[in-house]
Amino acid sequence: MKINQISEQTSAGHIKAGGGFSAVYGPDGRKLSRDIKDDESTILYVQLDNELIACAALVQDTVGHYSRPDIFTLQVNRSKQLRVVYE
Repeated sequence: MKINQISEQTSAGHIKAGGGFSAVYGPDGRKLSRDIKDDESTILYVQLDNELIACAALVQDTVGHYSRPDIFTLQVNRSKQLRVVYE
């Protein structure tokens, strides 16, 4: 499979501006901003309901499937340790 690369031989006419497709989504997952055209430069402003942020924080799974006490443990060695060990 050939990978396309930009090189000195690449014509500037082949590179188009835009395409970032920026958007703002609320804490409940709804899209709050309007669609932005590919060739448009703009700043997005939206109003957020602070109560939705607090509600989303309550139901958010902050540890998710990474919380696996059956396979992960944290051990702290409180004894004095050398900062550098030469082997």
